[in-house]
Amino acid sequence: MNILFIGTGSAFCVNNFHSNAVVIKNNKNLLVDAGGDLRFALHENNMSYKDIDAVYISHFHTDHVGGLEYLAFKSYFDDEKSKIKLFIHESLVKPLWDESLKAGLCMINNNKLTINDFYEVIHVSKSFKWEKIKFNLIETLHVSECQNTLPVFGLMINASKKIYITGDTRFTPAELDEAYKKADIIIHDTETAHNKSLIHAHFEDLVYLNPEIKSKTYLWHYSDNVSLNFDYWQNLALDNGFKGFLKKGEIIKV
Repeated sequence: MNILFIGTGSAFCVNNFHSNAVVIKNNKNLLVDAGGDLRFALHENNMSYKDIDAVYISHFHTDHVGGLEYLAFKSYFDDEKSKIKLFIHESLVKPLWDESLKAGLCMINNNKLTINDFYEVIHVSKSFKWEKIKFNLIETLHVSECQNTLPVFGLMINASKKIYITGDTRFTPAELDEAYKKADIIIHDTETAHNKSLIHAHFEDLVYLNPEIKSKTYLWHYSDNVSLNFDYWQNLALDNGFKGFLKKGEIIKV
């Protein structure tokens, strides 16, 4: 199994595309999140919607769902393309359609359509299997107000090694400690902007993680300041005990 990182940037970056990855197994491709610049990220890696067999969505921000309309329309009008499987937590299915996709996809040629006309929707509770690999969902804290939160579900990929993709998360090491310890490799949301947003784990906070955790952690979802001075940031990450910042187009073989 390989994981290809077709993008490594944060929501508003212009250099590295959004932080989306492709899990490759048995000549099948599972896309982990589908950001708004997905078509360009796939194209740069000699891929297109035709190569995507399944997609997993962690939450609703545009750098994670903005490319779903592209996948939907292109596959819908391609008679040779099978429906893409859409793995998504059961609580997110209705709001994904009603509050994100419906406005653009609900009508074609005088026909009223639903999400099921575009995707083979697979409602997930705690885990799912794809190509004999088990994926466990791990909820994280990202954006909240009063009693409400925006649900975000990271992934633990159980292959020959356990790979934990945190998803967008605040710096909450106590809550994520169990997942950190179980994982052989961690792909961690990492804010690098000068001003902390308080909704992402900032590099300045991540440096205080346990050294054992840092030694198996790759960093991504970073701002353009990293891509513009990558060698500096990479050396800083390595000096602080991380495995380093992921580059766009990098592949991890498991």
